[in-house]
Formats: sequence, structure tokens, C-alpha cells
Amino acid sequence: MANILIVEDETNMLRLLRDWLEFNDHNVYTAKDGVEGLDMLSQQKTPPDIIISDLSMPRMDGWELLSYLRKNEQWKKTHVIIISGSRVDEQNALQAGADQFLLKPFTLSHLENALARL
Repeated sequence: MANILIVEDETNMLRLLRDWLEFNDHNVYTAKDGVEGLDMLSQQKTPPDIIISDLSMPRMDGWELLSYLRKNEQWKKTHVIIISGSRVDEQNALQAGADQFLLKPFTLSHLENALARL
């Protein structure tokens, strides 16, 4: 069981991820963009083990969120899985500090494999 923060602006994707992760006994927190994600991080007594973030979001996108996490000592070592609809983003996300990358659309078994690698 892991504490997982999902940062995703697409409601259906957010619900799907949340429901599947909760079904698999994870504690899940959600946010609709990077600003909400950072607010959520500051409010949690138990920090997340893993952050799953989309790249394309309003206000603060996944790139900005990942950059903030990797520069902040408190969150520097938190595992981050980036999800995106563009294969072009994969190498850039991994170079920016993401631990895993999932290309949309992905299956839940792809997510399960990414979580297992962490």
C-alpha cells in the first residue's frame, strides 16, 4: 500500500486512476492541476510515496510541478510518474527527473508495472 497523489485535469482519467488505485488498497489524494497539487502536498500529514502527474494542465502544468519537486529538498526523492499523450515528452520528462513515463492511452497493467518498478 502506498500514499499516492494524482495530479490530473481530465475528470474521467482522474476518476479511473483514483478508483483503480483505491481498489488496490492505496491511499489516494487528487488535484486538478499543479497549484492544487502543491496545496495538497502542504496539507498532508503523511507525504505521498508516489506522485502521478499529467503534463498538460491549466495554471501549473506537469513540467512546472516536476521542476518544483526536484528543486525542493522535501520532495526531491518522491517518486514521480508522468503521463502524457505525446511520445516526444518521454525523454524530456525522464531527463527532468521523472521516475517513470506512461504514454496515453495506457492500460491499467501498464500503470501497475510502473508502480511495481518503483
